[in-house]
Amino acid sequence: MARGAIRLRLALLVMMAVLASATVVVASGGQVAAFPTQPPPDTPAVVRNGVWYLRNCDTSGVADTTFAYGNPGDIPVVGVWNANPADPFQSDGVGVVRNGIWYLRSSLTTGVAETTLSYGNPGDIPIVGNWTGTATGIGVVRNGVWYLRNSLTSGVADTVISFGNAGDIPIVGNWTGNPTHQDAVGVVRNGIWYLRNTLTSGVADTTFGYGQAGDTPLTGYWPFSSTSAIPSGIGVAHRGDWYLNSGPNAGAALPAFTYGDPGDRALTGKWGNIFGLC
Repeated sequence: MARGAIRLRLALLVMMAVLASATVVVASGGQVAAFPTQPPPDTPAVVRNGVWYLRNCDTSGVADTTFAYGNPGDIPVVGVWNANPADPFQSDGVGVVRNGIWYLRSSLTTGVAETTLSYGNPGDIPIVGNWTGTATGIGVVRNGVWYLRNSLTSGVADTVISFGNAGDIPIVGNWTGNPTHQDAVGVVRNGIWYLRNTLTSGVADTTFGYGQAGDTPLTGYWPFSSTSAIPSGIGVAHRGDWYLNSGPNAGAALPAFTYGDPGDRALTGKWGNIFGLC
């Protein structure tokens, strides 16, 4: 066989191996990166007087994206509004909840709501999660009762459960790393985390301490992982200081960083940095 044909055959074999491992080499921002086969990390955002400041890395620094959306006093929410959240490479959209009305926008830009719906009452705590493993759902928590709806529409709850007490801070995450990315519930009370692995009433499956009273609890996927079955990580934001832990436990924090100001609303999401280049 001619040398040229041998080289072509070897090149084809290498290409097939690359494709089989689901890793395609691309160039991004002048850097060569491998297309990730696992979910990219969630990264921080703060909301201040209706202005959103998004950062693409879990590090100290300035915002990569800034835009106005909502009013001071609105409750910010984050989720995949127009796609399948079971695809871990989807970017999140933003939203605000005001007196039981939800205003959702998929584009990370200033503008009007793309979806508006009514769900819950003034004073409820809004939450977002993947309740079915197939689509983004919404919910509200009222005095320890969770009212979950499977679609981004007005209507009644599809699931109602009791978990936690009035005054607890509700959180949502995939605590067991199930591959469908179906979320479950939890509450944080004075720095103690109570997590339940199913969307049913009952007692906590996991309890641990992380952070302190007054911190803002956070959940998300912080690091890349060698497996698709990765549980949600946890974290807290305290007056602009962020402390993240890669699993739902009381382990040591990943490198801490500073982002935002005291008084900002801290939250996390996937803002389009699928390669995790920082």
